[in-house]
Amino acid sequence: ERYTGEWIDGRREGHGSFFFANGSRYVGDWVCNQKQGDGLLAFEDGSVYQGTFDKDRMAEGKMRASQELYSYIDLTKIVPAEQMTVVGAALRAALIRHNTSIKQSYRYFAAWECEATDAFEL
Repeated sequence: ERYTGEWIDGRREGHGSFFFANGSRYVGDWVCNQKQGDGLLAFEDGSVYQGTFDKDRMAEGKMRASQELYSYIDLTKIVPAEQMTVVGAALRAALIRHNTSIKQSYRYFAAWECEATDAFEL
């Protein structure tokens, strides 16, 4: 993780950019080490939130989903025919796990501010 921008008394303060370890990036205003005010948060999957942040959380703004990429992979050249069903099922399960709507649901609910005791209640 890396931050470039303004500092006051060892805290992020003013305008700056924060680069997260997972590839996400925030560019915008900071107050007392928290995202506060106008900013842009680009997620690792390509989706982008642009708008207002309040106490390190998304407040009012617009979320633009990443464009879906579709491709076709011919596995017959690298996987023997007798293993195609097993490999295909494993690949399908891995893709579903990775590209699930749970990720978007988590981002939506994570933006809600709640007490630590309520964090696991919906």
